[in-house]
Amino acid sequence: SEYCFCAWMDDYVSAVDGGDSQRADSAMTELEKYVSLPAIAAHHQNPDAFVTSVLEPARLGDATMLREFFATCTGYQRATAS
Repeated sequence: SEYCFCAWMDDYVSAVDGGDSQRADSAMTELEKYVSLPAIAAHHQNPDAFVTSVLEPARLGDATMLREFFATCTGYQRATAS
């Protein structure tokens, strides 16, 4: 599930950078679903804090924290590097 989460963050960042608001909205919808998954709720320290500090600002146009969090997706980035 972490790989998929990183993939959706990648899609969101790429969409924002490309000015594709419809794609960014779709990716954000998937990111918001992720934090409500039972396994995430059970095994992550505070999914609500992630929503408040990362997803909500991105939804409002400030993707700074989302970009920083995406930078931690090193396994995903290695797997998708050309």
